[in-house]
Order: sequence, then structure tokens, then C-alpha cells
Amino acid sequence: VTLSQRMPWYAGPTLLDCLHRAAVGGWQGSGPLRLPIQWVNRPDGHFRGFSGTIASGSLSVDTPVQVLPAGKGSRIERIVTMDGDVRQASQGDSITITLADDIDVARGDMIVDYDGDPSIGRNIEAKLIWMSSDPLVPGKQYWLKHTSKRTSCEIKTLGYKIDVNTLRHLPAASLGQNEIGHCQIELHEPLVFDSYEQNRHTGSFILVDRRNHETIAAGMLVKQSGEPSTPGHWNQQATLLRPRPAESLISDQQRSERYGQRPLTILITGLSRSGKTAVATELERLLFEDGKTALLLDGQTLRMGISRDLGFSADERSENLRRAAEIAKLVNDAGQICIAAFVAPSAWARDRARELIGADRFVHVHLSTPVEVCRQRDITGQYQAADQGAIVNFPGVTFQYEHPQNADQIFDATNRSAREIAAEIAASIEI
Repeated sequence: VTLSQRMPWYAGPTLLDCLHRAAVGGWQGSGPLRLPIQWVNRPDGHFRGFSGTIASGSLSVDTPVQVLPAGKGSRIERIVTMDGDVRQASQGDSITITLADDIDVARGDMIVDYDGDPSIGRNIEAKLIWMSSDPLVPGKQYWLKHTSKRTSCEIKTLGYKIDVNTLRHLPAASLGQNEIGHCQIELHEPLVFDSYEQNRHTGSFILVDRRNHETIAAGMLVKQSGEPSTPGHWNQQATLLRPRPAESLISDQQRSERYGQRPLTILITGLSRSGKTAVATELERLLFEDGKTALLLDGQTLRMGISRDLGFSADERSENLRRAAEIAKLVNDAGQICIAAFVAPSAWARDRARELIGADRFVHVHLSTPVEVCRQRDITGQYQAADQGAIVNFPGVTFQYEHPQNADQIFDATNRSAREIAAEIAASIEI
């Protein structure tokens, strides 16, 4: 605040002076229009306006706009301010607008232009700093306050927390006071938003305790790409100066004629205790009896060897599947069949595995056995430990399982034997 007598050699401004002189405005003035509606203004039966402060961009009379999330379009008829009507307004201006069409607009809606559409959805991804002495509870309902909109929400998945000293991603079942984490949140109403990187006004929010109305967390929305913001090693390039794989002197046709089979990877996914490994071993046996050669990859087995360095965070689960997919590709390139049994809870990681191996060599079989049945089958106590917080990021309990929409085959193994399901899989694929 003031210059120190203990630093006579320093003649520059104080820290407070630097902050006062810092330029902080105008960095988003040219962005796309974002006008969150704060109030529907109806002083009498002849006037119906929509009030708010422009978060970014600008608008003019006769500008075509749309109201989100409904998606209805109209045109700006008037822009009303404390000083009277104006023809144009921009970021930071508090205004009331009227529309040329009589459409439904409510508090929490967003007026935008037709360029640079924001994201709309009930599932968001965010970086969260927890500010309450009570820890974060996945699945508990909170209020989410975003611009002028408030909706109830649940934190579905806590992917990881961030070590502020090393920036490493650490597995976590919860967040304590002042801890930062990466999470997925499900909203009860659709939200119109941008990533924080694109717009700090429409990309930020707070969480409020529904019981005592305490602000318990602040968040920054992450760009929605279908892939996490840190996709591990899936996108990493080889460190070789001139990466060039060794070329085999044996063609795919020669291998197929020698082994009498088509190279294929069969990925079997599902919750823990859904029956994946049992189906995979029965399928391996059936193919063996039919004279085929197959290699079995099991997620748990990989963790005892090649993936013994991995934990159970979202990043590490995807890395375990990536390593398996790399092995499966090599096995297929050698003309062999690969059967892989993995939990694989993230849809984007399963899609990347299909892409890496090749869609023509990839069959995805999902066991949709309900979590209640999996709990009953569990003799290891893993589900109970997950309930108590002893196991973090456990799919189906403290980690969201994204059930596949594009699986090639889906089976409920509640009342069907592993051999029966394996026989149906073997009969349906061309090898």
C-alpha cells in the first residue's frame, strides 16, 4: 500500500498503485452478443421489455436475435435506457429491449445473435474451487447460479483434484475446503453458456447450498468437446524424429490364409461384476474349440503388469484402455483375434479405442447388467467400500458410467449364463 523504508533502493509504484492503473476493461467488447435476461419489465399493459446487462458483444435496433434455450427468433424493436431510447448498446450497458414479435422470454434466458452460438445443455464440465468447510458430496443437490439463471444440479462425477503445488491430477472421492477439482455436473434445466476461456461472464458460475444459502463453490466452465480437457496420451505424438513403423514382409491376406481367421478386436464392457471377464473367457474357449487363435486382455490383469503404475482416476482409466487398444492393434496386425474385457466407463475413450484399432476390426459388446445386480454379485466388498468413500472414482457409485449409444451388441447378464452370451457373440461375428 505504501513504499517501505526497508526498501530505499525501490522507487517504483506500490502494488496497490499498479492494480489501480491496470487496464481491465474492453477485452471482450467485440465478442458475440450475450444478453442474460434479469427481469421481464411490465410497468403497464402497453409495455413489455426485457432487462439485463450486456455480457459481451453489441446490439442495435433492427438486429435479428434469438432467445435461448427455446431458440425462438425475433428482431430488436427498441433499446431503452435511463437516458431514453438509443440506437445501439454494447458490453457493460444495462438496458431494456423490446422485441418485434410476441414471444415467451423469462428471467435466466439469453439473448444472442445468430453468429457464434453458445453451448446449450444439461450436462456441463467445469473446474471447481470448493470454498465450504463441508466437503463436496457427489450426487447431492445444490443450486447453480449462472448469470441471472438459477437451477438445481448434482455433481455426477469428480474426475480428479489438482495438486496446487505440482499441478498433478490426483484421484479424489470429494473436495475439501480450498481444493480444486475437475467435475461433471448434471443440471435440472438446460443452461446457455460459453467456456470460461471464451467468455468469463457466461463461462463462470457459483454453487449455493440449498439448505443455508451459503456460497460453497465457484466454477469455470470448460469447452464442451466430447473429450475431457486432458485426454492423457491419446493425442500425444511419438518422440521419434522420423516415426516410421517396421513393415512386415507378410501380407494380411497371407496371414488370413495361414490362420484361417479374420483379425478382430472384441471389446466387452460393463460395470464391475457385470460378467465381462466370464463372458470373455467363455468366448476365448469357444473360439479355441473352433480352431481359432485369440489373445485375452483383461483390465484387472493389465493392472497387475503393464499398467501397474496406474490408479483409478478418469485419466488413468482411459490410459489403461489406451494401452490395451495399442496391444490389440498389434495383435490384429499379426493376424490374431483379441478379446478385451474392460469397465471403460467413458464414451469418448471407447470411441478413441475404436478409432485407433480401426472400425473394420472392432466389435463393441456391452453388458448392461443393472448396478443392483452387480452389487449382489460382489463378494470382494468393492461396492460397499465405494459407498463409504474408501474407493474413489468407482463407476456406478462415485463415478458416472456413460452407457454406450453405439455398441454393436448389448446383453443383460442378469439371468443369462456367460457361455450362452459368448455363444451368441461367436455366432454373430464373421471370423
